[in-house]
Amino acid sequence: GRREEQLGAVERLAQLEDTPSRRRAALGRAAHLAAELEEADRALALWEQRLEEDPEDAAALGELIALLEREERWAELVRALRRRADGPTAAWQKRADLIRVARVQAEKLEQLADAIATWNEVASGYGEDAAVADALVDLYERTERYEEMAAVLDRTSAREETHLAMVRARQGDAFGQYLGDPARALTSYGRALEAEPDHAEARA
Repeated sequence: GRREEQLGAVERLAQLEDTPSRRRAALGRAAHLAAELEEADRALALWEQRLEEDPEDAAALGELIALLEREERWAELVRALRRRADGPTAAWQKRADLIRVARVQAEKLEQLADAIATWNEVASGYGEDAAVADALVDLYERTERYEEMAAVLDRTSAREETHLAMVRARQGDAFGQYLGDPARALTSYGRALEAEPDHAEARA
């Protein structure tokens, strides 16, 4: 049909273009046309060609990743996400890509050991927040790595106790310093010490 002819013409134009920026633009147009025609392999090859010309082409890599996800090509998606995470990208983007890698490894590829390694990479690089801890606990349980599961739970419990003690101590400050209610302040400080007996603010 006409769109197929248009795609062929844009592909030929891309090969004839001498200016790199124009050639990359033509490759991008051709890749979008191929995707619209549901020719995923052709579209992926065009995005890869554009990346060969400029490995730091963030737009092309983003389009490649989106297309791989739509086509449910999970192993290739992991490689593409890794490629972006390992490149010159912002810290938030790298963290987000690593989390996507870990989830695909666990949920789509059943590569649980790889998923654990990726989640630990997130934890070491960006901190072990609640979402990271929950994912690791689940994966350690599924793989019967109970010692490591218990270690994550220990760290999580300690963090949550510290946070709860801080919240209750601040509550005590609010009652005592701002609301003129020393009785409720003492209750809040006592509850802070229940959560964390060594909490300095509550003991003071």
